[in-house]
Amino acid sequence: MASLAIDTPVLSERDVVANLVERYLERHQKPDYRIVVRRDAIQRMAGRWLVEIAVEPTNARLQAGEFIERFSAANEDLDRDYPRYITLTQLVPQPGEVL
Repeated sequence: MASLAIDTPVLSERDVVANLVERYLERHQKPDYRIVVRRDAIQRMAGRWLVEIAVEPTNARLQAGEFIERFSAANEDLDRDYPRYITLTQLVPQPGEVL
């Protein structure tokens, strides 16, 4: 008889970091636009996770000061609880990319 047990998918370390960051971003979200994690642009460099974020919808009208305030607040929360381990950024260099 075949087993009916369902294997729980194993999350990669990158997925765990992305899920954690999404929880931290949630308290800084507003109805006009959302700050989201770009899961394809997460890198681990020198023992620190760099997590690229973006805005949805992409055509949302942003006020730079408000966005930076929300972005900075989420970064400060993460740094308080995970010092020098996870950093939000607007651009993560990809392998082979020169900035």
